[in-house]
Amino acid sequence: MQHGRAREVIRYGWGFLGSLAAAVAGSGCGGDSRAIEAQPPPTPEPADPAPDAPGIEGETPTSTHMPAEATPGPPVEPPAPDAVSACTTEVNCLVGSTAPCTLHCVRRPDGCEVISEFVPLQPVDEGYSLRFGPIDPGGKWMFYASEWSGGRYDVTPYRFSEADGVYSLSDVLRLPPSAQEYESLYVEKVAAGGDAILVQRIETDLPVEAYLWTRDAGLTALDFEPMDLSADGRVVSGVSGGRALIWDRVRGTRFLDGGALDAAPAPPTEGVPAFSVLGIGVSDTGERALVRGFDGSGFIWTEAQGLVPFESLPGFPAGVEVTLADANGPVLWAHTGDVFGPEPQRLFRWTEGDGARALGTLPDLPPDTSYTVSMALAGGQILIGDARASDGVGLVPFRWSSELGMQSIGNVANMTPYYANSDASTIIGYVANDGVLERSVRWTASEGSSELPGDVRGGIALGGDLLLARVWDGAKAETRVLRYGRALEPANTLPIDLLEAGLLPEGYEMGFIESISDNARLLGGTATGADGVTRGWMVRVLDSCSP
Repeated sequence: MQHGRAREVIRYGWGFLGSLAAAVAGSGCGGDSRAIEAQPPPTPEPADPAPDAPGIEGETPTSTHMPAEATPGPPVEPPAPDAVSACTTEVNCLVGSTAPCTLHCVRRPDGCEVISEFVPLQPVDEGYSLRFGPIDPGGKWMFYASEWSGGRYDVTPYRFSEADGVYSLSDVLRLPPSAQEYESLYVEKVAAGGDAILVQRIETDLPVEAYLWTRDAGLTALDFEPMDLSADGRVVSGVSGGRALIWDRVRGTRFLDGGALDAAPAPPTEGVPAFSVLGIGVSDTGERALVRGFDGSGFIWTEAQGLVPFESLPGFPAGVEVTLADANGPVLWAHTGDVFGPEPQRLFRWTEGDGARALGTLPDLPPDTSYTVSMALAGGQILIGDARASDGVGLVPFRWSSELGMQSIGNVANMTPYYANSDASTIIGYVANDGVLERSVRWTASEGSSELPGDVRGGIALGGDLLLARVWDGAKAETRVLRYGRALEPANTLPIDLLEAGLLPEGYEMGFIESISDNARLLGGTATGADGVTRGWMVRVLDSCSP
C-alpha cells in the first residue's frame, strides 16, 4: 500500500463507537489516562509465555508467546460483608488465563457470596507500560496493550473475552506476523458491541497493513490508512496519499472527491493552502462521512451530494473554525476569535435543521471570557467545556444543552472534566497543580458539586454513581469505594461489597485501577506483588445471587 506521510504523533487509537471516547473526537480523553502524575514508577520483570490463542469463529491459530452550588452529603455505606476463608460456590477460573488465577470470596449476612477472580497480566518494566482501552459496559470483554515508551512504535494489544480468556489480538484475529522483530499494532476503533475491530500496523513510523475484522465476515485487508467505521463495520473511512476515502464491502474503495484511485493527487491551486486531513468520521449507519482539516475547515460527504464544504452549508457562519464534529447529526461545533488573541473565543453549534446557533456565555464572567469545548454527548444535544476568564478566576467548567443553555459546573475553578454519563447529568473531573492531581470532583445536575479525595480516573462505574478513589497519604495508598444513587440500590450493591472488602489477593499492593466496566463486574489495572514486581491485573466479579 502507498502512503505519502509519516504517522502523526497524536494518536486516535482506542476509539470506542457508542461511548464517550468516540464523542470526545480527539480531545485527548482516549489517550493516556495518567497524563497527570499520581504514582511512582514501576519495577521490571521478564514476560511469561501463554497457551495457544483461540481463532476467529472457533478456529485455532499457531501458538505464540505473549506477556501474559449545593454540596451533597457523604455517600451512605451499607453493612460490611463477612469475609470467608474459602469459596462455597463452585466456580472456575476464566478460560485461557495467563497465570493461575486467585479466587477471593466474601459473604453478606443474607448468605449471598461474591467471588472475585484475580488474573495477573504481564509485568510492567522501565521500558514497557500497559494501557487499557475499550471495555464492554456489561463486563464481557476488554482490550489493553503493552507499549514501549522509547522511540519506536512497539505496541502489542490484547483482548480478554469471557468466552476465550486473554490472548494477543494478532493471534485472535489471525493476522500475518509482523515484518519487524517486535509488534506495532494499534487498535483504531472497536464497535460498541465488540463485533467490529479496526487495526493498523506501523513500521518505521509509517502505517503499513490495516485490517478490518467483523464477527459475520471475518478478516479483511485494507489498502489504506483507516480512521473510522460504521457501527456494524460495513463502512470504513480512511486516507491514502493525503486524500480522504471511504470503503464498503459492495463498492470497495472510493475517494470522496470522486477522483480515480490510481490518479495522482491534483496539484494545489496557487495561493490556496493544500487541505490536510485531520480525521474522517463515519456515521453509525455509514451513510455520511465528515472530513476535518487541521485548520478547522472540512467537508460533509453523502452519496447523493458528494463533498460539501463546511462554509457552503446552509446557515454556516463565515470566519469560524470547526472544533468538534459528529457525523451522526451531522452536528458541528465551531468558534470565532482566539483564546489568547484580541477577540475572545465564542462557540457556535450547527445542525441541518437549525443552522448555526451561538451558544452564549456564562452571566457571572467578564465579557472578554473565552470558551472552548472538550466533549459532546447525547447526539450533539449536550456540550462540555471550559471558560477562560481574564480576571484571574481561572478555568471555569461549563455544560451546555439545547434545553438549558450554558451552565457552570459547580463552583470548582480549574476543574478538568474527565467523564460524563450519557446525558451529562453526572460529570467527574479533577483539579491538578503543576501536573500533580490534587483532588477529584463529582458534579450532578440535582445536587451540585462535591470534592472527593484522591484520584478516581479509571475507577468510574454505574454512570458515575460508583467511584473507586486512590488516596495517597505520602507513605502508602488505599482504595476507597464511594457510592451514590444507583450504587446504593440492592441490585448493584452485591459486587461492590467485594470491591470494598479487598479487590486484590494478599501480598499485592494496588498501583492504579485503570479500567472498569459500567456494571463494575470487570476491572483492570496495575499492582505490585510481594516479590516487588509491578504487573498488570484483571479482575472479574461474580456472585451467587444473580437473577
